[in-house]
Amino acid sequence: MGLGVNLRETIGFYAPWLVLAPLACGWKLRRRELLIVGASCLVFALLAFGWFGYWFITDPHYRHIWYGWRESMREESGRHPVELANLKPFFVYLFITAPVVFLSIPLVIRNEWKRRHLTPMLALWMVALFADVLLFFNYSTTVNWRYFLTGLPGLAPLGAYWLLSLGVRFLGETRRAFVACVLVIVGFATAFSLFIRPVSSDFIQRRAMSKDYKDRLQQVPADAVMISGAQTIAVTYWAAIGSGRWETIGTGGGWPGDRLFAVVNDYFAKGKRVFIDSDPRWWLPCGWQRDEIPLITQLEQHFRFRRVTDSIFELRPLTDNSAQDHPNLKRLLPENRPEDTRRCPTRP
Repeated sequence: MGLGVNLRETIGFYAPWLVLAPLACGWKLRRRELLIVGASCLVFALLAFGWFGYWFITDPHYRHIWYGWRESMREESGRHPVELANLKPFFVYLFITAPVVFLSIPLVIRNEWKRRHLTPMLALWMVALFADVLLFFNYSTTVNWRYFLTGLPGLAPLGAYWLLSLGVRFLGETRRAFVACVLVIVGFATAFSLFIRPVSSDFIQRRAMSKDYKDRLQQVPADAVMISGAQTIAVTYWAAIGSGRWETIGTGGGWPGDRLFAVVNDYFAKGKRVFIDSDPRWWLPCGWQRDEIPLITQLEQHFRFRRVTDSIFELRPLTDNSAQDHPNLKRLLPENRPEDTRRCPTRP
């Protein structure tokens, strides 16, 4: 669990399991048991925060990225403040993520406690529900339902047990109840796949473009620095597997903010060549990039440009009179793209 926190920090919400699970398994509050529980929590804390501390102290680039992530979190939280109105999307998204689990929430804890009191399965369910409840205080929950997958692994077992018990009560046989449960789950999955298809297909198509982004990267030097907006992760991926040595001026958590122009000049001082991909598909006027696009347009005031392809331009110092192309970055501004802003999710 501690190592998992470094992959996805919300795993840390499961920390109460280390304390609650021994009680559910019948442990008594004696000195030996308390020492073992305390030791498990210590190991968790060391593995969860130790590596973060190591990277933060030893790697200046990691510190820069972390501060950028904190700043982007602050800005997004300002756009999606925690308020009672967020309860509606909170429950809607939890229902979309796992409808059967959601419908079972009012019943499973009472039924399980009445039958067998605190069991390991009930303890896991309580910890997972606690993890999902904490998500209410995270701005991302109001715009993205995938975060509810945090609690799903712990909520699903007891929800499945309740659904099977309900089937046995009405059908009188475990085999029939199991078949009925499978049909219910398949029915929900089919209905929701049709319901969210317009949203998911657009998201999937945009992510699929990362596969072909390697072809664009072949148009620039193998050690170039790319400003690629939503395709930053594609640049990082292709570089990581050895297709090139590209670096990025990232989006979201890695965005330098007002330091953008200084960062570009720093790369120039190191002899690096910097390129921007101005394809509007990579600069969506929603979320993080809504605040990044105005700075992108200001690049035209600080640098000259040389065209490489229809959308890729090399940034050059103002002293380079040979670079006379105009990328027209203002076309990326939200007010110049009404067809894209209409697709932005609205705050509840």
